Order: sequence, then structure tokens, then C-alpha cells
Amino acid sequence: MVPPLGHTPREFRALKMARDAEESFLAWRDDDGCQQILMLGDRKQVTIGRLSDRDIVLTDAAVSREHCMLFGRGSRWRIRNDSTNGTFVAAQRILEPVWLQDDDKITVGPTMFLFGCPPDPDDTDVAHETPLPKITEREQDVLVELCRPLFEAGKANATATTKDIAERLHRAPSGVSEILTRLYAKFDITGKDRRTALALHVMKIGIVSRRHL
Repeated sequence: MVPPLGHTPREFRALKMARDAEESFLAWRDDDGCQQILMLGDRKQVTIGRLSDRDIVLTDAAVSREHCMLFGRGSRWRIRNDSTNGTFVAAQRILEPVWLQDDDKITVGPTMFLFGCPPDPDDTDVAHETPLPKITEREQDVLVELCRPLFEAGKANATATTKDIAERLHRAPSGVSEILTRLYAKFDITGKDRRTALALHVMKIGIVSRRHL
């Protein structure tokens, strides 16, 4: 059985120092069972996976090469899943980037991370940002196919058509149109070219990235 973080007096002191440092951090046990702590400080992102160039490298086969990424600043951080194996926050599989809260438990393969952050009531730039809308797995699939051409060479200014999305997902075009209409409403997308505006928006906030393709 893997002991909890802060199990020994030395680990407890290290964890307490991280909390007292008044900055966000991640704590976990590495492949050898040793407690590790990464202070996020001035970082803007943290990558986790099996690849050697990840900020945190995990070697278990249940971990994807590019498994997930944390991104943010100060005490406000989000996490995005990039693996078909899934990333879990508070035992819930995440389908889109979610905000992390102090003491959140993040599960990547067999590894459990503890996210810690100081209270930051004066961070009005981010703390009062509109929460990301909840989207279903089908809606996520439609968004990925909508954005696919934007990642492909020579198609920088074109999103997928409803017909293209329907064919790739083996769904009726009418069903795809209904999902797109719901997504326009969820993300408050208006104007003439809502399709492109929606695609650029979800790419900007990290709901769709190249790793989803």
C-alpha cells in the first residue's frame, strides 16, 4: 500500500513548508515511492506524461506519453486531459479543462497528485472569470472535428462543415447541427461566422488542442 503524503516527519515538514510558501504546488510519490514536491511559482504550465521532455515524468504503462497539462498563474490553475486513459480530479474523469482548488486530488494512471494553492481573494483578474461551461462527450467530439482542419496544413482558415463532422462521427447532419446550436449557446457565440468563432474560442481556452486529434 502506498503511504499517504506527509507520512514521515521529514515528509510532513516538507509538505508544511510548501503550504507555508504561499504559492501553488504539486505533491506526489514518484516511481520509487519517494515524496516529490514541485512549486509552481512563476510557471505558466506543467506537463505530465511518459515522454522524457515532460515536466513530470511517470513511467507506468497506464500513463500516456503526453497525458495531461496544468496551466495558469498565481493561485488559479486549470488542468486539461490529453489522454484516452483519462485524468481524474476528485475521482471524477474530466472531459474539458477544469479549475483546480486547494487540496484537489489529481489521478494520472496509478499516481495521485495533491494540488495546493494559497487563498487569493484579491486576484480579480482571474477569480471572477466566468466558469467554463460543462460539455458532454458528444459535444467534445463535435468540437474536436470542428477544429480539426485548423490544425492541418493548408486549412488554416477553414473549419469542418456539418457534413464533414457527421461523416467522421457517423452521425446524422441534423444531429450535428443540433449539437452545434447548443454549443453556440453554451459559449455565448454570436455573429455571422459562429462556426469559426466557436472553433477559435475553444482552442484558445484549451478545450480542444492538437493532442485531441
